[in-house]
Amino acid sequence: MIAVNLPKRVNRYTRAGKGGKTIICPLCNATTHVGNFAWSSLLCSSCKEMIPKTTWIIEDNLPQQLELFGPEVDLGTKPKT
Repeated sequence: MIAVNLPKRVNRYTRAGKGGKTIICPLCNATTHVGNFAWSSLLCSSCKEMIPKTTWIIEDNLPQQLELFGPEVDLGTKPKT
């Protein structure tokens, strides 16, 4: 079984921290940096839509691309012995 790291959405427990957090619009994938989460919906500066807080995606928790083999692996040849 392969574990999949799904994107994390903003919820009522989300905190921005000292440096703030970058969030992603679920409609147009534009990023916005916020300093707090004391709001219920936010106007996306790219698509001009009011997006509810709980539908924004936290950029820190995006799944990373999994690299199964490094660039030095050649699958067409046998390893040298």
